[in-house]
Amino acid sequence: MYENYIISDLVKENYNQGMNLKFYFWRDNHNNEIDLLIDSGTQKKAVEIKSGETFRNDFIKNLSF
Repeated sequence: MYENYIISDLVKENYNQGMNLKFYFWRDNHNNEIDLLIDSGTQKKAVEIKSGETFRNDFIKNLSF
């Protein structure tokens, strides 16, 4: 639910600001996933969405290459 709230808010902001961003998610066949990929056409950003009070390194393990 929290991920959906954040993504829908970003989609609304994209629309209201007249930006041309594209939103995707990624998951491989081992269930590793990235919650949100934002493509501006010239740049791609990976976003991991968490609602914890404290940060843990395993929150971003799927963003490490």
